[in-house]
Amino acid sequence: TDGEKLPVRAMGEAYGIACLTYTQTFHCKRQVESTTGRVHVMRHIELFKMSFPAKPAQAIFDTYKESTEYSYIFYNNFIPARLVTVKHYQTEIITETQDFEKVKKVILEEAEKQAESLAASEGKVTKTETKVIDKGDIKYIQTTVEVEKSFL
Repeated sequence: TDGEKLPVRAMGEAYGIACLTYTQTFHCKRQVESTTGRVHVMRHIELFKMSFPAKPAQAIFDTYKESTEYSYIFYNNFIPARLVTVKHYQTEIITETQDFEKVKKVILEEAEKQAESLAASEGKVTKTETKVIDKGDIKYIQTTVEVEKSFL
């Protein structure tokens, strides 16, 4: 009060607004592997780590998905023989086309929801803005989230 100066330590918190941007990609045309419905079954019997063919073991498809099933031949498993069935499901690559305008509302809502949940770990979400960047067959959904957060 009389010109006397006392040193003090300042204490406080610093808050600010940070902008976080999240981008998702939507492909209007994409190639997917699809099964044709044709199946080729191969069987063999395994006994003491040896294999005995029960049906011709040739793959007849160029591209396929494979599933294998094992079943014991004898009920009590006294003789450890098992039948191995391998199924090959023929696949082909097809081009799948999706209309962005039909699913736009749902995709934008999901993008905003996901961006807000990711940004919530940074601080309090104050504003969200989403825009679509059109690059022909590829659409980029860009969500910008403003977050109030502590910088200390």
